[in-house]
Amino acid sequence: MKKCAAGVIGIFLVLYILPLGWRSLAVPDETRYAEIPREMIASGDWVTPRLNGVRYFEKPVLGYWLNAVSILVFGENAFAVRLPTALAAGMTALILFLLVRRFHGTSDAALLAAGAYLTTILVLALGTISILDTMLTLFLTMAMASFFFAHKERRPARQTAFLALFGASCGLAFLVKGFLAFAVPVVAIVPFLAWERRLKDLVRIPWIPLLALLAVTLPWAVLVHLREGDFWNYFFWTEHISRFLSPMPGQHPKPFWYFIPILAGGALPWVVFLPAVVLETTSGLTRKDPLLRFAVSWFVFPFVFFSACSGKLIPYILPCLPPLLVIIAMGLTAYFEKGRRRAFNILAVAVAVLMGILSAGLILNQSTRILAMRAYSPSETWKWVTVAIGLLAWGTGALLAAMQSDRRRKLALFTLAPLPLLLSVHAVLPNQIVADRT
Repeated sequence: MKKCAAGVIGIFLVLYILPLGWRSLAVPDETRYAEIPREMIASGDWVTPRLNGVRYFEKPVLGYWLNAVSILVFGENAFAVRLPTALAAGMTALILFLLVRRFHGTSDAALLAAGAYLTTILVLALGTISILDTMLTLFLTMAMASFFFAHKERRPARQTAFLALFGASCGLAFLVKGFLAFAVPVVAIVPFLAWERRLKDLVRIPWIPLLALLAVTLPWAVLVHLREGDFWNYFFWTEHISRFLSPMPGQHPKPFWYFIPILAGGALPWVVFLPAVVLETTSGLTRKDPLLRFAVSWFVFPFVFFSACSGKLIPYILPCLPPLLVIIAMGLTAYFEKGRRRAFNILAVAVAVLMGILSAGLILNQSTRILAMRAYSPSETWKWVTVAIGLLAWGTGALLAAMQSDRRRKLALFTLAPLPLLLSVHAVLPNQIVADRT
């Protein structure tokens, strides 16, 4: 347990903290979320966000505050601007560990949930850039976990504390990105309580969370209203109602199915094991496993909600990944506990083959230009060679995982396999992409 926990912490430090200062800030998000906090520090106005001196009403204030504190501590640099995001990803993994460890009863599933979250491609991509969605996901995950702790708690005092934490977490999520902080818990919790046949709780439990939420949000909400009378009109109607309903180009309109391929690619490599866990998940639902039911409700209904929104961007789907990886971790653990190995081995080999094909294709294209374009210029040979080696290392690790008989070694090898490639990504981006984005 201690060795595995140390390994997960090591993964976080290596993948999320170590490379934060390797790249210049990218436009438009990172420069925006660096400049607004810098102007807060320079002006002394921590209530009204400003970008280049112009009032900026697209988001609330907490994300800017966290970045500003980091800048005050570490200076005006890329590391400082990205650190709050990286810490949010690590804390989300910790919450998943605590949730699964407490209610699933096995440290294997808890560690797997945390490790899988940290090594999922979309989580890593968004957890090492300055973007508000990773912070939002942290507070939403904290809210959902707090609610489930309260749901299972029978001691009134502790239940009250967890409900207060649930409301406070929703309030913090609201201060990061707005009313979405309320939509996600509602669309997940109401179906879950209906599934559990406890809809009466909807009348009993909201009052303590509501008081905690108001205590967290009202001070800034009132201050910004007094200083900027148009803030709430713009923020509510333009940034929320229009984004949900409007097909206008400025609101990023996408089709209903847009997030399906994003989820399939962004949840790699762990999404490949869904075929191996489907039967175990179905069995768990049949046995009325409350945590599994909660995770399914937490994943499915917010995913449908985000898909129903007219405006869509890739980061919007990030809050759906924590429950998905809880489902996968619990399903894989149950799968191995029954002595099964075959499906995992086949899928791990498929990943190894895919990585081998990608590596060979990159080498062939860069050497012969068999495709119409190259990702890397002739002066960037070391970069594409590094990527090819990283892909081969990933494939080799996945193949070795398939060959192991011990389940812990299988999971450990599969978790560690992509690390060389994931770590090198920050240094091997093509020069043209770096120039365009910075």
